[in-house]
Amino acid sequence: MNPTKHEVAIIYDMWKHNFAFDDGGSIDDYFQRNFKLSHCYVYRDKNKIIATLCAHPHTFMIDNYAVPALFISGVITDLNYRKKGYMKLLFEELFHLQKSKYPLLFLQAYNPKIYESLGFQASHFQTQKRIQKKKCRLRVQIACCAQQLYQCWKKSEHRYNGYLARNHSYYENILIEAKAQQLQVLQLCNKKSILAYVIIAKENQQYYIEEVIATHSLFEDHLLAYCRQHFHIIKAPISSTSHSSTPILYTKILNPTLLYTYIPQETTIWNRKDSLYHYGYW
Repeated sequence: MNPTKHEVAIIYDMWKHNFAFDDGGSIDDYFQRNFKLSHCYVYRDKNKIIATLCAHPHTFMIDNYAVPALFISGVITDLNYRKKGYMKLLFEELFHLQKSKYPLLFLQAYNPKIYESLGFQASHFQTQKRIQKKKCRLRVQIACCAQQLYQCWKKSEHRYNGYLARNHSYYENILIEAKAQQLQVLQLCNKKSILAYVIIAKENQQYYIEEVIATHSLFEDHLLAYCRQHFHIIKAPISSTSHSSTPILYTKILNPTLLYTYIPQETTIWNRKDSLYHYGYW
């Protein structure tokens, strides 16, 4: 069941209380620009919201096939009602309502065992790459043009698999998000185009990399070297196909029959190239 507009403040407070450790301005930005009642689901007990989640429609690219999917975020159960099965009931309602439209569900899992019991499996993995200590000999500047970032992505996307489809609006959103959350978006350039870009965040006086995209691994190395030199970042998150790496995204095939109307049955959601997932965008 969706909430009413009068209940948005309650859901907002639940987010602020439960996700304070991972906020940095992202919650306020989300509720101001991206929150929609139709994407939010709640479970009530005597008219009190005790569990909530959001399910955002996206297009996921798998082996160059476009597949409609839902990305799940904001999964919260009131502290006094946990371990009583209410979130399971809410997910089951979501599954029932959406299985005819969306064959795939994706989410981050802070507590994987809960989601594995609901049929989610780790699908995207990440490892840490140590950044080489060397000088960056190409020009680096602050990114301010969504179209240029999008063109860089179009030249890079063949290197990735299992990612949210991106367009010009996606990068407009990234730049707005960067201002709201005090992120830095930097680009590596030559005279004609952007060769790579990186998104840098700061937490507890430490800088870290959220995402790096490059048209070639050589340009990625140059930009990461710049990050090490100017932000003292010594490791970068790199998507991996190894299941021994850290899982960052979990997938549930909600409707296999529907899924195979979009992709050949022999295609797998487990990645054969580098997977890509930028978690700051809903």
